Amino acid sequence: MRLFRIPDDVPGARNYYLIVEAVDPSGRLVEVPVTSEEDRRSDRVSRWGQRVSEAVFNGVAADKGDDQIIQKSVIGQKTAGYINPQYTVETPGGAILEW
Repeated sequence: MRLFRIPDDVPGARNYYLIVEAVDPSGRLVEVPVTSEEDRRSDRVSRWGQRVSEAVFNGVAADKGDDQIIQKSVIGQKTAGYINPQYTVETPGGAILEW
């Protein structure tokens, strides 16, 4: 799923998000700490909205549009021993917990 929001502090802008899940190597959902850029609320969740660039947002739409399947469905990976994931797509950072 993908969505955009117009931030309150910049009415002419758009923030683009992909709804993502944290999955372990065996395919099970895992909870990770995420802080919402909208209200600064933090929670441990397995699904959240990850902010991405407009180009990535549109690329996912085009990928899904051709056959209804997202071929490049992994946007990042967290390596054991590291705090933050390494993203394979352009992301300015930021996340949301509600949509």
